[in-house]
Amino acid sequence: MTSIKTMVFGKMIGILCGAALMIVILVGANPVQARPPVSEAGNMVHKVLPQEENIIEIPGQPLRIQVGLDGSLQVYHEKYVSGATYGSAGSGFFIAAGQNVYGPNHISFLYSSKDGLSGNGSSVNPFRVVSRGQIKSDATLLEVIQTVTYINGNNFFQLKWEISNGGSGKTCIKAYHAADLYFANDDFGIGYYDPRSGAVGGFNQARDWYMVFIPNPKPAHYEEAFYSTIWDRVGTAADLQDSIDTNYIDNGAALQWDTCLQGGQSMMVGDQWSFGVSEAEVIHPGGPVAPFRQPGPLTPAITTYIPTPLDISLDPKVIGSNLLLAAIAMIVFTIASEILNRTLVKNETFLQQILKPLKRVGELTERVNITKRLGHPIWFEMLKLILVTLIYGFIFSLLEPGWNPFSLTGVFLFITMVIAYGFIGLADDIIQWAAARRWKLPSTLTIRPGNLVLVVASTAFSRVFGILPGIMFGTPEAFDINEIALKDRKTENALLRVAAGVLFLILFSAWLPTILTGLLLRVNLPDFILVLIGGMESFLLLVFAITVQNIFLQMLALPNTFGQALARWNKPAWAACLFAAAMLFLHTLLNPRGSLAEAMTSANTLFFLITIFLFLVFTILVWLFFKIANSLKKEPGVSQPGFSTPSTAEKKPNLWVWILLGAIVVLCLCLIVTAVIVYIVLQRK
Repeated sequence: MTSIKTMVFGKMIGILCGAALMIVILVGANPVQARPPVSEAGNMVHKVLPQEENIIEIPGQPLRIQVGLDGSLQVYHEKYVSGATYGSAGSGFFIAAGQNVYGPNHISFLYSSKDGLSGNGSSVNPFRVVSRGQIKSDATLLEVIQTVTYINGNNFFQLKWEISNGGSGKTCIKAYHAADLYFANDDFGIGYYDPRSGAVGGFNQARDWYMVFIPNPKPAHYEEAFYSTIWDRVGTAADLQDSIDTNYIDNGAALQWDTCLQGGQSMMVGDQWSFGVSEAEVIHPGGPVAPFRQPGPLTPAITTYIPTPLDISLDPKVIGSNLLLAAIAMIVFTIASEILNRTLVKNETFLQQILKPLKRVGELTERVNITKRLGHPIWFEMLKLILVTLIYGFIFSLLEPGWNPFSLTGVFLFITMVIAYGFIGLADDIIQWAAARRWKLPSTLTIRPGNLVLVVASTAFSRVFGILPGIMFGTPEAFDINEIALKDRKTENALLRVAAGVLFLILFSAWLPTILTGLLLRVNLPDFILVLIGGMESFLLLVFAITVQNIFLQMLALPNTFGQALARWNKPAWAACLFAAAMLFLHTLLNPRGSLAEAMTSANTLFFLITIFLFLVFTILVWLFFKIANSLKKEPGVSQPGFSTPSTAEKKPNLWVWILLGAIVVLCLCLIVTAVIVYIVLQRK
């Protein structure tokens, strides 16, 4: 009996020792991340595979990023020992096509190549790792290109996935970026979601460390939940639930994009993986601007950044920020334009002397004017109008990143731009031209080189500095009427009122119908109908954006604008309308979703503030120029007793005036360059 007890006791001791040894081995293998990665149902949904030999590492600071052969990702921040996700493959990109899910530790992508580490981590040449893979099945052939980009010194890095349908048929997919999160050496966290940027992720219990994915473009769904819930959703190709868990849990997070690709079609999705000690730091203004909708065959990318009335933010922080910026613009432009106009009127004769060389060039051009020789026939006026619209349509099509004029989207964008910015952008000119003809006033439709330069400059500035949807400053302003006929102020004001009425009619006629198109795009309709509705919505939004910017320019009270006519009639009314136009421009196009802190470092708002600053500086320099130039001119002679009064000396610019003018022009150019440099520095902070 004793021997039996001894044997039983010995076996129990052996089992306990074996169990203890196993626990020690498991804990020793991973002292921090020892939790078995299983779902609540007990099924293995995500297992960690050894792949150190297949990892490419970006040796940055403060982030060190590891990219696995299967596209999995692990990130280490210099503040913490452990990685930002559970295990070496705690994050990855997944595609659900048909009944299968492809991605790390599922049915893997068949990666054909992985580029080595490139770049030096600078903003000009950032670190970059590119992985190329394929998904092959009987009915599916998808090509996937994953790009990881990091600029040394940042607390964030960029992820992009380009998905192309290499087959001939249509393929519908769900794409996920999912991760089992690990916060500040702790496997637990609290859910976080930012509706403005669409960022999803979480923060630790001390609320001093945040980690989020900021999507670009806007995803179909998002979710933060218990880690196994996230893996179960991805593993079964289920939709994420657009929710977060505010409890302190072992959590994960994911983004989901849905799309259908025709044969030969491709799409780009991505996000910014961002870290920070606070919400303001992690959702930083330097992050990607999220569009309001996804691009499509008849939905160019730039139109996805223009909101419908359904997308307008009602956040008090956003509204308050734009009201403040609009008030600043109204005050500065009101004061500066008043000073500028008074200075120019007071020195009109002297200004004409300075501009004589340009006037001679205009007279020379007038001598060879074909229109004058032909007698201004209607057919020739229309031919010039068509030429203007084609030129403007081509230039503004370049606002689209990667514009391909030989693709369906590229052709549609060009046609849309020609119609929207050409004919509709010229609508006020056309109406004025028709009214002038009816009133028997000599008028022509022509192209003005100065405005064309502004068009090219605004397009180039938008492309270089990544302003979305783009600055579309510079209308053709092709309406030209005989100056003698405009001596009657009532006639001029009548024509300008016609132009204002047309623009406001176009504004509301284009924007309000997008409420209906936005609702229809949420309905489950056949794909070709959704594509057509998306194309119609893109056209209407583009017309709206162009009209908003035209109205803002008109309200600046520049010569021959209805803003100038309104300012002559009633200054307070003009100031109020300028404020309203600036607010509309800011809240719909420049800063539709940013608080004041975010707006102050965004590309669009910085451009707006720099424009205000340069206009103010230009006004001061013009005033200073005439102040100094007038002091350098010859004073009228003084008559002696008994002699006739001499005539007043003619006010002609002398050499010193030309030197002063040249110096001010150089100073203006230097200020523009300085403003651009300041803009770049602020954007990189």
